[in-house]
Amino acid sequence: MTRTKSVDSGTLFFYEQEVMGLPLPMSGFRVKVHRSGIVSDFRYFGRQTKPKVPVSLVPKEQLLRQIADTARLDLRLDFLHKSVDDTEKDELRLVYEPSSRWMHFRADGTEEVREAADEDAESEEPAVWLPVPELPAVEAPAIRTAQDVQALLGIDPDRYELLREVEMDDRMTGIVWRRRDWQPAVSEDTSLDAFFRQRSEETLKAKIDQVGGKLVSFIRFEEEIPRELRLSRDACLDIALGFLARMQPGLAPFLQLRQQEEASSSDREHFDFRIGKQGVWLELEHIRLSVNKTSGQIGHVMGPSVNTAQLQAVEVIPLIDEPEARRIYAEALDLKLGWEIDYSGNGKRRRYVLKYQLVHKEKGREIRWIDARTGELVCSRLN
Repeated sequence: MTRTKSVDSGTLFFYEQEVMGLPLPMSGFRVKVHRSGIVSDFRYFGRQTKPKVPVSLVPKEQLLRQIADTARLDLRLDFLHKSVDDTEKDELRLVYEPSSRWMHFRADGTEEVREAADEDAESEEPAVWLPVPELPAVEAPAIRTAQDVQALLGIDPDRYELLREVEMDDRMTGIVWRRRDWQPAVSEDTSLDAFFRQRSEETLKAKIDQVGGKLVSFIRFEEEIPRELRLSRDACLDIALGFLARMQPGLAPFLQLRQQEEASSSDREHFDFRIGKQGVWLELEHIRLSVNKTSGQIGHVMGPSVNTAQLQAVEVIPLIDEPEARRIYAEALDLKLGWEIDYSGNGKRRRYVLKYQLVHKEKGREIRWIDARTGELVCSRLN
């Protein structure tokens, strides 16, 4: 056995090939033992071709000096999840994110091949963000039931049947409706893919946070029949803003709208809102939604993890400046050697490359953030 990993329902045991005393990912087999003591899962990956061992390795100290000199720290807001980040609770914080966080370095010192897609992304023009007008306060009851979602989104119970409500975890509930006039297509396809397609046809799906009393996401999996309206992008924006005001009151001062051209060839207008405070933004937390131009209905929405109260409370003036944050980061860094799957080549057999991964020198886990108020290093909870 090479390693173990704790998961919510039990423990994973890995039996892997080793080269240089280091395990090869996706080799050998993996056994999952449920906390009740039964084997609940087994996956066999097979024996993999032994990778070529590098003739020489780049000294760790050389790489660490290079990283300390060149790493950029970006100031931003981020919502830390205790299931992923090594924190005691879910919370919004002001942090520095190291630009080197996602980097792994080839142990033999050769340069990584840059993908053309990365170069194209760098050549894109930066987005233009516009302020969002604040709307009058409206009554916004908590969203905790299917009926609450129906009222918020205007789902007609005469047209849509409530199919199921599923508790996804101790917070989240998934809800599914389907058109009452739906008829399953006659098909001899008995594949798993066909089964899931049929489960989603002509459905509406929502996810709600029972504890927070809010809508998390909503999407229509139906072929919408064009109606008599032909709304402009501005009219659709008014609908989108009105919906956001009901979905999460008081959020408008913390939003900016990405400038986009009107979608003249589509029946939907799409809107992308970033979230922040006093010019400091959440990098991965956007609100994205669409409005049907012929019906005025919300087509889909992806809501944020944060709420208005958290944004009002969070401090966005750093007490730790970037040079000090860089020093804290550099002093805690170490490099861990390991084999990774090489996805750059073709072929049926897996190929591997030996790389250094940046980790905390004591905890052995990825450093995700430096708290800009306290200087605390926040590591990944996952090994």
